[in-house]
Amino acid sequence: MSKFSKKPNLSENKAYIKLFKLYSDLHDTFGDNKASQNLFHIMKELHTK
Repeated sequence: MSKFSKKPNLSENKAYIKLFKLYSDLHDTFGDNKASQNLFHIMKELHTK
């Protein structure tokens, strides 16, 4: 393992999963010209945590 690699903190796994879901929603929406998904839930989720 290089000196710059990090192991994930498994106690924060729930946060990683939630963040990846938000990222996936953004990626899917901006990557698809036909997508008309409302992104309000993303800002709401980020703001409340």
